[in-house]
Amino acid sequence: MYTNTSPLLNAVWSADTDGTLHSLLEEQPGLLGIRIGQRLQDWIAQACTDHDHGVFPGAGPGRPFRLELDIKAGDDRSRHLLVTGIPHAAGPGSGYSGAIIDLGAHRQALDDAVFTTREHRLIIDHSDDLIAHSGPDGRYLHVSPSYTRLMGWRLDEVVGRPVTDFVHPDDRAPASGALAHLASPDPRPLVIEVRKRNAAGDYVALA
Repeated sequence: MYTNTSPLLNAVWSADTDGTLHSLLEEQPGLLGIRIGQRLQDWIAQACTDHDHGVFPGAGPGRPFRLELDIKAGDDRSRHLLVTGIPHAAGPGSGYSGAIIDLGAHRQALDDAVFTTREHRLIIDHSDDLIAHSGPDGRYLHVSPSYTRLMGWRLDEVVGRPVTDFVHPDDRAPASGALAHLASPDPRPLVIEVRKRNAAGDYVALA
């Protein structure tokens, strides 16, 4: 889960061909320290803490550009930003549109998501409960080691196969209904008991 509580400094902008901003939409107005009527390159020169960008960024008039820079925002926090721009479709001389993306916040969110995924997998792999995950198509994506120990199947014999392949024929209709419910937007929990076939050919009742 993303835990950084600092506001995101994302924005979209449009500018004349000389870089003068004529539209600006910020996620957190004021924190970037940029304003309508200011030249983008002037804001970069003032706000950037470790670069000197005194000219309009890019390879030349009418060319797209991308630039990473560090600034000190209006809340006194240092931020790592990506500034991108593309020329308007009307061609050279018609100006630019672009975005400002708070890379630090997005990278932190990604790091948090990776950590949460690893933590979740660690819990599953060391749980005594039988845990199995399936995708929207009803095929197994992952099963816990405890599941393979009890049922006798190897991981490669389960992952990728439909869940209903292992369900007793008499229980396949309710099992299919339960899988459809999990893929639906209905948040209510649904618990059913079905019989699943183990590697020896016997059926084990599981909820």
